[in-house]
Amino acid sequence: MGYKTYLRDGEAGYNNTYKSQLLQDLKCNEESLAKVKKLEYKQKALTQFFEEYAQCKGKTIENYTKREKETITLKFRAIAGFNYSTLTVTNERLAITEDFGGKVSLALGAELEVFLPSPRQEWAVVFQPGFTSYSASGDLREDIDVKYNALVASFGVRKYWAITDINRVFLGAYLNLNSPTVDRIPLRFFSGGLSYSTETNLSLSTGVEINEKLSVELKYGFPRDVLAQLVSWEGKFQNTTLQLRYRIFD
Repeated sequence: MGYKTYLRDGEAGYNNTYKSQLLQDLKCNEESLAKVKKLEYKQKALTQFFEEYAQCKGKTIENYTKREKETITLKFRAIAGFNYSTLTVTNERLAITEDFGGKVSLALGAELEVFLPSPRQEWAVVFQPGFTSYSASGDLREDIDVKYNALVASFGVRKYWAITDINRVFLGAYLNLNSPTVDRIPLRFFSGGLSYSTETNLSLSTGVEINEKLSVELKYGFPRDVLAQLVSWEGKFQNTTLQLRYRIFD
């Protein structure tokens, strides 16, 4: 449709050829003449004119300029899986290094996933409360049994990519707050034992969502020092988790 603005002698002019084109091609009744004379060359006004013309002719048209309202979507999931954890305790001053080895434990938790407004729900903010546990035996100048349990609150983001209409892959990044529920590693030669500390660490993950219900995620947690508050001691704890998640409702 013809429409153009121009300057002549310093004044703005308008080429409104589109109005005559509409009257020639899309005139339905006498009311059309008055409407076209007042019609502005703007998307909203033109769209409304075309819709009214289709209604006048008893036809239906599809408006491709309309977008569905994008809203925040919440999804709740139950989590079950396995942790593979390692712990190494070191005190360089006392020449102590003990690797307690890798242990497998059950991983249970829940998840709230908040999808940000977007056409394909590509970005999400995630909150995962969970629990991790570790137990092993070793030698720190005496035979000891080590037990480490912690409540974990993970806050993260995910990016999804569709591979089919109902299946997607994703990457995730998390900040984890780890609060121990066991106080310390008992040591007779070290007064009071080795006290655990509350600490944070980062995790990265990858996974796949299947049929919009089931998802599998492999999460690698960067090592953290569970004895960070003790001078000369280090407790290097690393955790990798394989999670199976099922969407309960949204």
